[in-house]
Amino acid sequence: WEEAFKLASDGCALQSELSPNGIKTGALHFCYLVLAYANFAQGRPHAAQEALAKLSSIGVSEHFFQKQVEFKATHLRRLVGAEFEEYYREISVAARSRTKLVVELPEGTSAQWDFVLSAYTIDFAAIFIPDSGEAEELQRLEQYEADAGPCEGTAGPFKRAGRLEMVF
Repeated sequence: WEEAFKLASDGCALQSELSPNGIKTGALHFCYLVLAYANFAQGRPHAAQEALAKLSSIGVSEHFFQKQVEFKATHLRRLVGAEFEEYYREISVAARSRTKLVVELPEGTSAQWDFVLSAYTIDFAAIFIPDSGEAEELQRLEQYEADAGPCEGTAGPFKRAGRLEMVF
């Protein structure tokens, strides 16, 4: 998926150089579709959703591969939607306030997190607190901006059971 991601990204970057006739070939549409699938396959549903939004924003409704692209894009939109319902939740953090999410992790578990801001900035910290031992800060961000895009982090596998605290 890394190679597909890189090549599709390179293709999408050429959008500004394409003529209207070049866009009508559908090649750019396929690049965004492959980019979306590559992101989804690598566990980045937010980035997949972004690529699908860019695919929709190209604006050419009739292109050579229209039916093929739309069929696959619709399927991926359903997959991404199911992923969001199953794994994501919306959190609202009032100005100058904090919200904490806590996840219990058994020994040997790895953790992965990501979030997207709808507006403004936020401070964030991911901290692993083992059942016995000292807390370990895994990620800290100060004044992370909404237009910076998705924030992602991973850690583990953890040698001991404990809890992951994500503080916004």
